[in-house]
Amino acid sequence: MIRGEGCSRRSSPGRVPKGRVFGGSFRQVMAVTGRVLILAVSARADASVPPAEALLRLVPPDATVVLTVEGLRNQVHALSTSRLVSDLRRLPVVQSWLDSDKYRRFQRSCREIEAVLGVQLTAVRDELLGDAVVLVLRLSPEAPTDPSQARGLLVLQARDRALLGRLIDAVNTTQRDHGELARIVERDRAGVSYQVREFPAGTGRLPEYYVHFVDGTFAFSNSESLIQSVIDRKGRSPAVRAGSGGGGGTTAAGDVGTPRDPGLGDRPRFQAVRRRLPARALARLFIDPRPIEHYLAAAPEPRKPTDPRIVPVLQRYVSAVDYAGAALVWDADAIAIHSVETLDPSRVDPWLRRWAGDRRPWNPVVRRIPPTALAMASAHLDLTALREAVFQIMPEPEHPRLGNLEAVLTGLLLGQDVRTRILPCLGPGVVAYLDATVEATEAGTGPDPTARRGWLFPIVVVVSVADEPGESRPAGEAPGPAAASGGFTLTVATALDNALHTVLALAALDEHRGGGRARLTTSDVAGATVTTLDVPVPFAYAVDRVHGRLVLGTSAGAVARYLEGWSGADASGGFWGLQAAAFAGFETFLCIDFDAVTRLAGRYRDRLIRSLATRQKRPVAAVAGDLDHLLALARLFRAAFLASRIEPDATAVYRTVGVILHHNRAFPSRQP
Repeated sequence: MIRGEGCSRRSSPGRVPKGRVFGGSFRQVMAVTGRVLILAVSARADASVPPAEALLRLVPPDATVVLTVEGLRNQVHALSTSRLVSDLRRLPVVQSWLDSDKYRRFQRSCREIEAVLGVQLTAVRDELLGDAVVLVLRLSPEAPTDPSQARGLLVLQARDRALLGRLIDAVNTTQRDHGELARIVERDRAGVSYQVREFPAGTGRLPEYYVHFVDGTFAFSNSESLIQSVIDRKGRSPAVRAGSGGGGGTTAAGDVGTPRDPGLGDRPRFQAVRRRLPARALARLFIDPRPIEHYLAAAPEPRKPTDPRIVPVLQRYVSAVDYAGAALVWDADAIAIHSVETLDPSRVDPWLRRWAGDRRPWNPVVRRIPPTALAMASAHLDLTALREAVFQIMPEPEHPRLGNLEAVLTGLLLGQDVRTRILPCLGPGVVAYLDATVEATEAGTGPDPTARRGWLFPIVVVVSVADEPGESRPAGEAPGPAAASGGFTLTVATALDNALHTVLALAALDEHRGGGRARLTTSDVAGATVTTLDVPVPFAYAVDRVHGRLVLGTSAGAVARYLEGWSGADASGGFWGLQAAAFAGFETFLCIDFDAVTRLAGRYRDRLIRSLATRQKRPVAAVAGDLDHLLALARLFRAAFLASRIEPDATAVYRTVGVILHHNRAFPSRQP
């Protein structure tokens, strides 16, 4: 909860509200569990919280989706006293929600549930869900695409067994009194009793099954086979007694048998993913990719023979995924979701294995980004592998067209073959960013005559260029050997310059740009030549032969500012500092600097509001309110990021997405 404990007031256990409080059975029990989890949503992980391995060993190995939540009891206090929650409480939009009818209805709903259960929901959270909770979805192997065949399983470790028994009794009694539950039948599985909740005939509801062990382990499902599998894995017990009031069968304390067959937690493919996820996490999600593979196999064929073949590429990738998982992590520095996909390299497409194994070093000069950047994208790019991927996606009838395009490019590149000469010499370092200087915000009216009105934030792309594949030379070092052609030597930089110069010359012939009479203009900036047209056009470039880079931009001014400010740019701070603080080791990522965004939005607030109001056709006042709320929320965070990387041997893919908190200890705020 963000403010107070609205669902923690003790209600009289004798008061039963009117209506169907627990209508819907299995779905509603899951909903109550989710509602209790809301009380601790976004809590932080604690290293002292015991893991959920014991429960995961009870989960069937063919589970499709598994969600684990660990350590709520020890995490709620940390959340309620965190700086971020304190800052959230002060936001007007949050205060407005806390004062709204929706929030009051939520509180009333919580109190009604507490009245029926005779216990505070906070006690349920701490005593029943405080250690570990596992939610399982199992699709039918025979019909994985049929949702009616799906079955669920809830397994938890309760610290207070007596409270769990009273809660079960309260739910059963209430539903029987309202006619929603017909009877509870006790059954036996190898000496362990479990309960069956049967519903009135004609309701169409599946029976529900649960078992309550003496050590506090509780399992609940709408599948008898799943409950029986939990009992089998938990072990046999010679002493069984029934809980009072239909509370459920329990095994005698200390009787722990040997599981009949390994559960999900014992499977190597599950362990391979789990050990790659962060050790501390609030929640973890595990997914078996086989049903996804089945869905893709049933996807319709492209309508036309010339349509791209994207689905087959996805099918091959999913078939190579052995298992997948994700973890939600909230600590003092960041909130992030980390995901892992383990792969069978032998089933991975060759082009992807090539990309994963690309060990070419980065040209360090590409990393230098000016401090005026609002957002930056970085990529480790293997263009030769990307070309192979394009040829796989495009159908066979389109390959001649691609070949003709490469032939044209080879001509523009002074005869240098695209596949064997040009692509291997580009990258692997590629960086793009949004420029946000004062001149950029006045696009179309500032000193740059080629700036096109409406391009508020010019885009700059920087690609490392080598003269030989795999070459990486320090800044300022002379170029390497060039290719020989027709009695003179050619460098890759010269070929790129000729191709881009020709493309701009063709654009100058466009009747819509200066009546077809536009001229190419050049200017020397920091040892490189910036080329564009003398009419507004969203393209300019510079080939920096000294430092081995190609600079592309949507305006000549943005390219020039990059070249002029490059020597003072920081290759270790700025966005790279954010990377080191929150997602170190990821060369491919997108990062947005919220400090820079909020400062710029505040400076040009009125102009931005008018532009948004015109585009959205909304009142200026309404847009202004929404923008202010959004900026207030953005100021609570330092940056947002999305990153990805693949192991060099193509055995695993890692992804992470999240936000960096403003009080991150590893990276100071840039707010004034």
